[in-house]
Amino acid sequence: MYITQRGVPRRSARWVSLKTLSAACLVVSIAAAVGSVTNIIDALKLFVPMWMNARTANVDRQSSSSTSSQA
Repeated sequence: MYITQRGVPRRSARWVSLKTLSAACLVVSIAAAVGSVTNIIDALKLFVPMWMNARTANVDRQSSSSTSSQA
């Protein structure tokens, strides 16, 4: 938008540098997005919902009480 508003001529040094800066910013933004999505996916692999924790705790209590009563 700046290039158009200021009337920067195509293929000039200023035009090339602004386009290069724009492309570099795009690459950094894409890399950040990919890293963010990767981090979210890794976090979801380790995530255990609270209701699953409660269910697992109840199962652990039941199994420990049944083994103690067998002994």
